[in-house]
Amino acid sequence: MQYNPAWQTRLICELSTLCHLLIMIHQSIFQIMAAMTTAATLAAVGAERAEEATVHRLYHVPH
Repeated sequence: MQYNPAWQTRLICELSTLCHLLIMIHQSIFQIMAAMTTAATLAAVGAERAEEATVHRLYHVPH
C-alpha cells in the first residue's frame, strides 16, 4: 500500500476553511452586538432629550 498524503492535505485545507468561517462568524456577531449597543445608546439619548424637551415645554414660564 502506497502512502498518499493527499487526504491529509485535503483535511488540513477543510479545517483551515472551517476555522476561517468560524472567525468570520465570530467577527460578525461582535459587529452585530456593537451595532445593537450603539442603537440602544442612541435611543436612550434620544429618549432623554425628548423627555427634557417635553419638561421644558410643559414647565417653561415665559418672562
